[in-house]
Amino acid sequence: MKKFQKFAVVRINNDQLLVNENQEYEIKKISGKAGESVNLDVLLTAEDTKVQVGKPVVKNALVKVEIVAQQKGKKVTTATSYKPLVQFLPHFLNLRTLWILNSLFGKDLS
Repeated sequence: MKKFQKFAVVRINNDQLLVNENQEYEIKKISGKAGESVNLDVLLTAEDTKVQVGKPVVKNALVKVEIVAQQKGKKVTTATSYKPLVQFLPHFLNLRTLWILNSLFGKDLS
């Protein structure tokens, strides 16, 4: 029988991100330093054929991520005919998902 992955939809900086366990993602910068762990708001969790949708967040669910690195992106240039040229470097963060827990699926949050 095919094994389904465990995944969750989390909210980071008012953006939604679909995360799997032990994966790395690049997102807009949030507060924190490299090596720190952060708990995120969980909007949806799924494991095997069980899906739980939050209203607005899932109670008893937790996604823990680790900040891997902070970096600057490529230079972005914006220009219009009536304003001067604007250049900036957007800040990004690399996150690694450590684990996804949901007590309603038989997992203990402690």
